[in-house]
Amino acid sequence: MKQIDLDLGDVIHKELDHQSLTLEFETTWRKYNQINTKARKKTVTSRRFISLAAVLMVILLGTIGFANHFRKVDKVDYAFKHDNEVIGKWEAVDFVENEEDFDPDSPAYKEGFYLSKMAFVKGGELLISFEEEQLCTGALEWTKGIVINKQDRTASKYNIKQIKDQTYMFYEWKNGDYILKNMKPGVYVLRQVDHADYSNVSVTRREDKVDYPFMHNPDMIGEWECVDFVENIEDFNFNQKVWMDELFLKSLSIEENGKVSATTKTTTIKLQWSQDLIIDSHEKTSSNCIIKEINGHTYMFYEWKSGDYIFRGRKPSYYVLKKII
Repeated sequence: MKQIDLDLGDVIHKELDHQSLTLEFETTWRKYNQINTKARKKTVTSRRFISLAAVLMVILLGTIGFANHFRKVDKVDYAFKHDNEVIGKWEAVDFVENEEDFDPDSPAYKEGFYLSKMAFVKGGELLISFEEEQLCTGALEWTKGIVINKQDRTASKYNIKQIKDQTYMFYEWKNGDYILKNMKPGVYVLRQVDHADYSNVSVTRREDKVDYPFMHNPDMIGEWECVDFVENIEDFNFNQKVWMDELFLKSLSIEENGKVSATTKTTTIKLQWSQDLIIDSHEKTSSNCIIKEINGHTYMFYEWKSGDYIFRGRKPSYYVLKKII
């Protein structure tokens, strides 16, 4: 098999591994092209192969998007039960197909781990680190023997074992392969680093300036309905939705007096606005709102400053909202 074949598969596989439950063709194909720009020869044969690969990608990713409606869902409403053994920090040392495959003297997985560390806190809180970044809060919580992700609706079992004077955790990794393709989850192996109490750990967070005086902007006022979620503004296509799963943000109601009501799938959040910013004084974020006229309709691109922005320093993605009133 040619290297270009391997790279295409690797990009798809990596997107699934990193808990990306909805793959968008343009984004994935762009990453693939970035990997192979220097390596591809501009021949008729290679162009034909790329065209064929693009068709196959559309079919594959369309199937994945459709599968979101039939995804696997675990029971996640567990009562909290304490487990003294799990308290403390754990670091990833291997990734295996089954627990019995783990050999502490000869790890099966030698590349960098996507999941780096986990810190279990008394009461069910869980801090997590991806790709060697700092520990931060997220969608995970725990009860004895189980790590729960209420956002993805997964319940992953963990099992603790003593091996050669070290304490190891075997943690089910329920990513897109499990949720969308009903595949058996792989297993992260984590070694216990300490038994420290991380409940009072100060997680460094990013904070924006939020004390803006109110400045009127008539373009902001109105009712806005959420229609998509994109990584970059230029990714939006009014004819083809990018985000195939349910949108967390549903709508924005922006009033004359600087008040905003943001309706999500779980609650309504009260925010403020000024000029072209939506301000969350509680989370200390100020999000730019870029308004564009597209195909005869008014759209707002609203920076979504989630935990990835606040705790991990990531660039915010955008909710796309269409003005309805």
